[in-house]
Amino acid sequence: MSSRIISVGSRASERQAFARFAGELRALTEEEAVAVELLASSGELDEWANAAFDGLSLEQRDAVRLHVIEERSYAETSELLGLSEPAVRARVSRGLRSLRRAASGHREGRR
Repeated sequence: MSSRIISVGSRASERQAFARFAGELRALTEEEAVAVELLASSGELDEWANAAFDGLSLEQRDAVRLHVIEERSYAETSELLGLSEPAVRARVSRGLRSLRRAASGHREGRR
């Protein structure tokens, strides 16, 4: 599941980043590419992603799983969870913010 979180989350992040920066994306440096390959080939990334996802509240996990991982609309997610769309948006936003903070801390710890 963690590989799915990373791949779906990164695709969504890529789309958002591209929309924000409209083509200002840069290629990875050789050092960054090697680091990505090493991380992707190790179980460390899966282990970290599972731990970070498990660190979310149950409410945030459900919202992130449905909207980001399963790629359901906010309307469908809100219906499944029995919440308003703004409540679902808030849970997804807070969950993703927590995951970004965890990722940032993970990167800092690796340096």
